[in-house]
Amino acid sequence: SESVIGFTNADVSLGGTAGAGTVMVTGGPDVYNMAVSGMTGNGTVIVSIGAGVCMDVLDNANTASINTSNEVIYDNQSPDVEITLAGGQSDPASISPINFMATFNENVIDFTPSDVTIGGAAGASMAVVTGGPDIYNIAISGMTSNGTVSVTIDAGVCTDVVGNENTISLNTINSITYTGVTGVGDISNRFGAKVYYSYGNLVISFNEIPQEKVLIEVYNVQGQHILKKNLMNKLNHIPVSPSSYYFIRLSDNDYIHSVKIFAR
Repeated sequence: SESVIGFTNADVSLGGTAGAGTVMVTGGPDVYNMAVSGMTGNGTVIVSIGAGVCMDVLDNANTASINTSNEVIYDNQSPDVEITLAGGQSDPASISPINFMATFNENVIDFTPSDVTIGGAAGASMAVVTGGPDIYNIAISGMTSNGTVSVTIDAGVCTDVVGNENTISLNTINSITYTGVTGVGDISNRFGAKVYYSYGNLVISFNEIPQEKVLIEVYNVQGQHILKKNLMNKLNHIPVSPSSYYFIRLSDNDYIHSVKIFAR
C-alpha cells in the first residue's frame, strides 16, 4: 500500500503441489513482479509473503500478505490418448457404423472428425466424433468392401485447456474386421444412378425405378450424418445448403455407390 525497502527473493514463500523452487522479484518500490519457476510436475503454485520481511521508509514492518489471488494451476504435460473399441462393439462387425472410443487422460478441446485418421482395407471414409471433453466416441462408416477398419490419432491435433498438444494415440484396440458387404457391385452400374447438385438440391436419378429400396445417406464435410432415407422414385430431390461439400452413399442389399459432391 506504500513504498517499501528490503523486499527480496528470500521474502517470498513458495508452496503448492507443483514443486516450484525459484522466485525472482523485480520492480518496486510499491508494485513488484514475482516470477516463479523450477516446477517439477503439474499441480498448484502458491506464493505468500510473511509479516516483517520488509519495511517502509520509516522502518515500519509489513503485515502478512492478503492472498486474494495467490494460487495458479501449472500444467506443461501433453494429454495422452488411448483408442479402444466402444462398449458393445463386436469384432468382427457386420453393421455400420463401427464405434471406437478415444480416452484422453485429461480434458481436451478442438477434437473433431478431421483429427481421426481412418485406415484399413474396407475403404471406410467417414468419422463422426461425439462426447468429450475426455472420452469420445468415434463412429466410422462408408465401408465399400469387407476387410479391416482402423483408426489412429496423430500428435498435435488437439490441446488441453492450457494449450498443451496431445501425444500420438496409444492404439490398444484400434482395428476390427468388417464383414457387412456381400456381393458388392456399383449401384450406378446396376440402376444407372447419377448424383448431382441443382438449384438447392442433391438430385439422385435412376434410369429405371429401383425394384428394391435404395438407401441414401448424406454426410456434411464435418462427417455429421444429416440424412438417411429410402429412395423409391426414378428422380429424387434432397434439399441441402449451398457452398459446401457433401458425401453421399447409396446402397441396397447387394450394391453400393459413394460419391463426393460440391453444392455450388
